[in-house]
Amino acid sequence: MTDLPTLYVIDASSIMHRLYHAVPIETTRARDSDQPLNVVIGWVRSLRRLREFGARYIVPVFDGDGPGWRHEAFPAYKSERRPYDDALLEQFPLVRELTAVLRLPVVCLPGVEADDLISSYAAAATARGRDVTIYSSDKDLMQLVRDDPAVRQFIPGRTGGLFGPDDVRAKFGVGPEQLGDLLALAGDKVDSIPGVPGIGPKTAARLLADGDLERLLERWSFIHPIKLGDTLHRLEPEIRLWKRIVELDRGVALPVPLDDLQSWTPSRRGLDAFFQRFGFPRWEAAVDRFEE
Repeated sequence: MTDLPTLYVIDASSIMHRLYHAVPIETTRARDSDQPLNVVIGWVRSLRRLREFGARYIVPVFDGDGPGWRHEAFPAYKSERRPYDDALLEQFPLVRELTAVLRLPVVCLPGVEADDLISSYAAAATARGRDVTIYSSDKDLMQLVRDDPAVRQFIPGRTGGLFGPDDVRAKFGVGPEQLGDLLALAGDKVDSIPGVPGIGPKTAARLLADGDLERLLERWSFIHPIKLGDTLHRLEPEIRLWKRIVELDRGVALPVPLDDLQSWTPSRRGLDAFFQRFGFPRWEAAVDRFEE
């Protein structure tokens, strides 16, 4: 731990998707229209929870528009994901607008995934000796967790507090520094990474017990069963590509520099005005669902 304030980085795109499925849509519509507001209302509740948790320096990070380098390098990337529902898509701009209304930065870059910006903020902050808490349930971001300075993952709905290096080892059988290696070998259905046939997470963790992916690929001829070693050797170019795809870029230029971040003071007036557009007299009437 350090005396510097902890930086809280929100994986906004992931959180919005989770909120859409977690917050009932029918009970959170606008009073004077059919406008769905479940993501918007869930977003305010999430920010309030973070503030109650002690968060003051907060950076909400959104996926940038357009395909990125991963789609170019691996056209199948995320190809199996279902399209977003229209009711979710139409709330994306509302959440961004509301974030600005609340005096928080809206951080994104065209063609850059939120994960890479989150990774870059974490790297920049820890380089200054600053602890980081990442608000997300995305397992890819678990590659970032570390001890000193601490990077922890605050997972919505999880009991037991923050997710750290020991939690990664307990869940996957490898530490954060080898999680990318494991995902390259075992695959990741969420991102359409096929992985090596015959290798699941447990086998991948066993293979990585004596070293990283590079050492494993160099020693393919010593692997038993022999057929598995031959498969690793045959698929080496693909495995290296999958490793590139699952790794996080920690060197993206920060759209909002760390020195420009201010301690968060929400605007109640702005929040009330935002929800009044949807027929609510003040923001609590929407977020806490009580009648005047």
